[in-house]
Formats: sequence, structure tokens, C-alpha cells
Amino acid sequence: PKVPSSVKSIAEWFYKFVPGAAFMLGFSEKTDKNPSRQARVIVALTSPRTCDVVIKLPDVTLYEKAVRLPLSLPVGPKIPASELQPPIWNIFAEA
Repeated sequence: PKVPSSVKSIAEWFYKFVPGAAFMLGFSEKTDKNPSRQARVIVALTSPRTCDVVIKLPDVTLYEKAVRLPLSLPVGPKIPASELQPPIWNIFAEA
């Protein structure tokens, strides 16, 4: 309610172009009803050089698999839970 009407109209105009721009960037589109007034971006690292991206908007879900990253991220082997140190505030772990 506090957003000026001019900003709302520009945002609505811009929102019309999001699916087309995403398609040109290689994203796939799925018509989906998501909660209104919410947007969510999910990025899942699939390898040190690629990730999957899901963008959920109120009327559409855009997704792309194996997006190439400009640099390699350090992804190593999983550390077993037994080797992780418990948080210092967890007195039950120390007991």
C-alpha cells in the first residue's frame, strides 16, 4: 500500500517481459500459481562449475539446469556428522 502508483505501473509493465527475457537466456517456463506478492529464487550446486536455478514468481516458474558458473566453487566430499563439532552453546552435546 505504501508503494507509489507510478512505481507499481512500471513494475507491472516490466513484469510482462520477464518470461520472454528468461526464455532468451535459455530458461524453461512452467505456468504455475504461486503465492501472490512473493518471489523465490532457488539455486542448487550440482558440480563445482554448474548449478540448477529455479525462479518462482506469482504467475510463472522459470527454471534452468546446468547453468555454467564463471568460476569453480570449492565442493568437497561430505563430512560425516560424527566428525562435526557440536555448537559451543549445545550443553547437551557436551553432557
